[in-house]
Amino acid sequence: MVIARERSSDEVMAEALTRLGWTQPVGGKPIAPWVLPVVLVGESVAVIKTRGIRADTVTAGRFMTLEENGVDYQVPAGKQFRMTRIQMFGAAGNVCVGYGDDGVAESAAGPTNYTDVIGLQGSTGSISAMRSTTANTDQNIAGIIPAGKFPCVFNVAATVGVLITGIEENAY
Repeated sequence: MVIARERSSDEVMAEALTRLGWTQPVGGKPIAPWVLPVVLVGESVAVIKTRGIRADTVTAGRFMTLEENGVDYQVPAGKQFRMTRIQMFGAAGNVCVGYGDDGVAESAAGPTNYTDVIGLQGSTGSISAMRSTTANTDQNIAGIIPAGKFPCVFNVAATVGVLITGIEENAY
């Protein structure tokens, strides 16, 4: 005889978060539901979407649109992408973060109407997200990519990989 056990709401939530990939970096345990970003809207509750967008390899002097699941990421209509963290991998290098009206594969030509958000494209002296050693870099950043735009990076020096995390939220 098999006796079925009803699962607790915490167990159901943990399974759902694990399937979504929302796990702790060390140990791979699901993130506790009470630490998820939540916004009260009137009398209802909405969960903000977290995103991780990346460019695996960007060589010096090149632009590249950040991707999610292998596809150029475009901020949805009515939303904005609030960047919170940048991680850089590979050789020492410097990057600028910005956005444009279209996506670009790794290219010397930037996207249409490129706009800097962090750093100044082409200048090593004013770049906020930078690396000076071959150790991986992980630092907090702050910047907003508006609706309809494609976030991208411009790599000033060396070959690097970039991962930017943040939240997709309603545009103000």
